[in-house]
Amino acid sequence: MKVFQSVKIDSKLKDVWHIFSDMEGIVNYHPWVIRSPLLSDCNMGVGASRRCEFQDNTSVVETITEVREYEYIKMVLSETPVPMISGNVTASFQSTGGGTELTIEMDVKVGLGPLGWIIGPLIMRPIIKNRIKKMALSLDHYIKTGLKLDPKGNIVNSSITLS
Repeated sequence: MKVFQSVKIDSKLKDVWHIFSDMEGIVNYHPWVIRSPLLSDCNMGVGASRRCEFQDNTSVVETITEVREYEYIKMVLSETPVPMISGNVTASFQSTGGGTELTIEMDVKVGLGPLGWIIGPLIMRPIIKNRIKKMALSLDHYIKTGLKLDPKGNIVNSSITLS
C-alpha cells in the first residue's frame, strides 16, 4: 500500500531539517510518540535507528538507509504493529518561500491477506495521511514555540487548545 502526503509549513528548511533528522528527538514533536529510544550508536545519518513507542502501546523500529542533507531521509520500518508487516518511508524537504514543504511517501506491506488488501487503502491510508499532516503541523509548532502538540492539537501539559 502506498501513502503520499505533502504538507507546507512556515518554518525554514534548515530548522525543519535540524529537528526532523534528530532520530531521538521525534518524541519532542510527534503527537502520538511517547518515547523514542535510540537503538544505534548514532543519532543521525545512515544506520541511525530508533524505536517509536506510541500512545496505544504499539511501536515501530525506524532505521535510516539513505540521507541527502536538506533534501531527503529514507528509512526502513520493522517490528511494525499489526496489520503492518514492514515498510519504507521517504521524507523529502523542499524550501518554499521562507517555509518548507515536507513530503512523506510510504510503501507499507499490510498483512491479513485479502482483508489487509481492503483495510489498508480504506482505513489505514486515510489514518496515516491524517497523522502525517498532524505530525508536520506539530513539528512546525515545536520549531516556533518549543512545545509539543497532542493528537487533538492541545499543547502537551497545558490546557491551551490551538484553533
